[in-house]
Amino acid sequence: MSRTIHINLLNDSERKGSNPVRFRIIIPTLFTLTLIVLVFSFLAIKLTVRHRLKTVAELENKSESLLEGNKKFEETTARKAQIETELKQLKSYLAARKLFSSCLAHLPEIVPENIQFTSMEIPPPIRNIVVTKRRRRSVAPKEIEEGVTLRIGGVVVSTNTADSSDASLSVETLRRALKTDVFTNFVKQAEIHRGSFRLLPSKDTALHAEKSERQFIFEINCTCTGRMFK
Repeated sequence: MSRTIHINLLNDSERKGSNPVRFRIIIPTLFTLTLIVLVFSFLAIKLTVRHRLKTVAELENKSESLLEGNKKFEETTARKAQIETELKQLKSYLAARKLFSSCLAHLPEIVPENIQFTSMEIPPPIRNIVVTKRRRRSVAPKEIEEGVTLRIGGVVVSTNTADSSDASLSVETLRRALKTDVFTNFVKQAEIHRGSFRLLPSKDTALHAEKSERQFIFEINCTCTGRMFK
């Protein structure tokens, strides 16, 4: 009769699991792999962060340069607008200038012999105001009119010691002559204001004046054609 022989080839430590790979080998291997993965992940994150920081720094530098360039562009644009405004204003003044030298060249023809000019002044123009039905307002910037005036001061010699009729007549003749056709394009109105014709004090009388003569000072105020800015 045959017998079956059973041989036990397992140790007691091998009875705890059926896996031929032992846990004492698996655990260190898994720990090593995990550590390697963590190290590579940390390096990858570090490189990514460094790259991002470098990119942010480059973007900040570009942003600063763009802001500086934008600031210079805005300054240049503002300067250009200012220059264009100044050029437009100069062109407006050039178009509105009054050429009255040809008119004033005729003054020696109308000045009586006993009159001598001491001053001729054109004060700064006065901007005219337009009165509308609704309210009083300035003229629109696109169409501005400035009033021009002329002041002529002088001395007139009178040979009449009794009164000043001959001196006042000479000044009146000069005033009327300023309203003739020769000065029409320049002088609109000429007036002698009250108190502007008076006797010159003796201490201011010229040394060459004779005792039989008296000197009077006068001032003629002329309203001239205005300057129009369009």
